[in-house]
Amino acid sequence: DLDVTIRMDPGVLDCCSVKLFLQPIVENAVIHGLLEVCSGHLEIVGTRDAQRLFFVVEDDGTGIEPEKLADIRKALADGTVEGNGSFGFLSVSRRLRLFFTDDFDLDVTSAPGEGTRVCIQTPALTEDQVSAALRSRMI
Repeated sequence: DLDVTIRMDPGVLDCCSVKLFLQPIVENAVIHGLLEVCSGHLEIVGTRDAQRLFFVVEDDGTGIEPEKLADIRKALADGTVEGNGSFGFLSVSRRLRLFFTDDFDLDVTSAPGEGTRVCIQTPALTEDQVSAALRSRMI
């Protein structure tokens, strides 16, 4: 059984963000973390304060080996994929960088057998703060 919990603070819905930026993160959690054990819990949470949006995608699946996690973090820092299979994370990072330059954070924590937690922070931008050119690529 796969148990999914989604919690979004109402204030998150007042903001614009990059279309489908959570999709690759959720897909990674399901395919690489939960399908291998054929069960588990996936939680997707969105919160907001006055300046920032905070998103967490967390699973209790197989987790990521330390060496692989180091490769993912290196790919995120360098912006390159060298056959380490972290394309989903890198794709999200690149898309967020296009919209927010360096004003975002994407952090991956994991341990084998304990699951994976991905935390993303972006500016909390309302529609009137986003230019018309960018608005068409955001939700």
